[in-house]
Amino acid sequence: MIRKRKRWLVFFSWFILALAAQGDVLLASKPSDLKPLLPVVNNWSLSTEPDFYDPETLFEYIDGASEAYLAYDFQGLLVAQYSREKGGEPLLTLEIYDMGRLENAFGIYSAERPQEANFINIGVEGYLEEGSLDFFINRYYIKILCFLEGKEANDAALLFGQEVVKRIPERGSWPTLLAFFPRQGIVPHSQKFIRRNFLGFSYLSHGYQVSYKTDAVSFEAFLIQTKDAEEAEVIEKRLLEDLPNVGEPVKPLNGYFHAENKYFQHIYLGRWQSIIYGLMRFPAAEEKAALTWLTEMKKLLPAAAKLN
Repeated sequence: MIRKRKRWLVFFSWFILALAAQGDVLLASKPSDLKPLLPVVNNWSLSTEPDFYDPETLFEYIDGASEAYLAYDFQGLLVAQYSREKGGEPLLTLEIYDMGRLENAFGIYSAERPQEANFINIGVEGYLEEGSLDFFINRYYIKILCFLEGKEANDAALLFGQEVVKRIPERGSWPTLLAFFPRQGIVPHSQKFIRRNFLGFSYLSHGYQVSYKTDAVSFEAFLIQTKDAEEAEVIEKRLLEDLPNVGEPVKPLNGYFHAENKYFQHIYLGRWQSIIYGLMRFPAAEEKAALTWLTEMKKLLPAAAKLN
C-alpha cells in the first residue's frame, strides 16, 4: 500500500510539473521566492519580519479587494515595512505581488492604473504620485507607499522601486497581443487585459481592450485569444446569440457582424483563426467608419494568430 501511494505521489508530482511547463498550471510562490527581491537601502532597515500571503490568506491583508487579484491568478504577496531606525516606526511599505505571468501582472496593474497620472520609466510601466509608486515588471506587480512628506517621499519610493528592479533579472515587456491593435487614435494608458469574464461572459477569457478617440469617433476595440480556430468559432456563435438585445437581430456586414447591446451599444465582431476581435460603444451612425477600423485590425491579425 505504501509503495502504491509513493508511486501515485511521484506520478501526481510529475503531472503537475508537466502542466506547469505547458503554462496550464501555476505553482504558488513561497516567501523564499520573494525575499531575494527585497532591497537593501542605505539608512533604511526592515522594521519587522516581512509578512507573506498566499491565495488562501490574501483577504487578511486586502479584504474586499482580494477577489480582483485572485481573478488574475495571484500566487503570493510579500509585504515589508521599512524604517530609518532598526525596529523604528515604519515609514515605507513595499508590496511584491507574484502574479505568475507577465500578462497577469499587467492585467491587475491595468485594472488599478488611473488613465491620467505621473507615469515614469520603471519596470515596464509605472506611475509615481505623493509617495506612492506602482509598476509592473515581468510577473510581478510592485506597490510602494512612503509616509514621508513631499519630494522626500517620492524620492524614497523611487529609490526602493529601482532597487527592486535590479533584483529581477528580466524586465519583460508589454503583452504581445497589444501590438496588434492599430496605433492611431489610442487613448494613452487605456490598454487593459481581462483574465476572466471578459465583457461579463463567464466563457470569455484572455481579453485585451483598448480605448480610441479621434476627431470623428470614440470607441473601444478588443481582442480575445482562444485556444484554437475551432474554439474561436464556437465562442463566436455563442456571442452572436448572447450579445444582441432581446428582439434585435444580428446583422451580417461585409464578413463581420453588427449587434446592438444594452451595455456595449453598437458592437461589431469578427474572427481570424484563433482570435475574436471587434469594436464596441461605436457611434450609431458610423457604420462605414466601423468597417474601416475592423479592416485595419484584420490586417494585423495574421501575425498575431501565429503566436497561439
